[in-house]
Parts: sequence; C-alpha cells; structure tokens
Amino acid sequence: MEYGMEYKDCWITTKDKIKLHAWFVKASSNARSCRTLIFFHGNAGNVGARLPNIEILVKNLKTNVLILAYRGYGDSEGKPSEEGLKLDAEATLEYALNDEEIDNDRIFVFGRSLGASVGARLGSQKSNHL
Repeated sequence: MEYGMEYKDCWITTKDKIKLHAWFVKASSNARSCRTLIFFHGNAGNVGARLPNIEILVKNLKTNVLILAYRGYGDSEGKPSEEGLKLDAEATLEYALNDEEIDNDRIFVFGRSLGASVGARLGSQKSNHL
C-alpha cells in the first residue's frame, strides 16, 4: 500500500451473500492495542482516494481504520442500492466485532458525505454494540 502503512485485505459477506472488499489498516503491529475506526466514505472517488485521511488517522492518532468498498464498487460484488448500503454497514460492524485484531470496546464509526448517513443509521440500530 502507498504511504507505508501495514494493512490486510478483508472480505466481508453480507446477509444477502454479497462479498465486499475492505482494508484493515493497522496503527501498530499489535492492532488490538489501538482503537479502530470504521470509515464509511463518500460517494465521490474510491477507497484509495481516502489514503491521505487514513494516513493521518493511523500515523498521527494511532487509530486502526477499517474501510470498505461498497457493493458494486472496487472489488466488491453486487449493485449499489440504499438497502444494500444498510446491509454493507451491518456486515462491516459484524466483521469488526468478530476480528481478533480489533478490540470490541474501542470501535468507533465515522462517515463522510454519503457515509455519514450509512454510519448514523448503523449507530442508531446497533448502539448497544458501539
């Protein structure tokens, strides 16, 4: 990855069996010791266009970042839809809650532009997890 950040490719399967591609960018070799931000980006650009923002979060704030390509974009399957975004968000949170490198007590959700609606809806539905 550009910017010299450690990451892993993640594959997240939604309830409707769509396979999404995501990156888990690590703030430390011991990622579990750092908080994790689920980053729901806007509709302009792609996940790679968010690398400058991710770099600030990872390097300056020591925060892991989990960012996905919504269905129908990048290497993710499916076709974009409002319902699909909801399922993508839910699956991403479930992935984070079950990943051994992520501390469940230190997961935060951030959304920008389109992603703000995605994250807000997720937060209102899953507030007992966040």
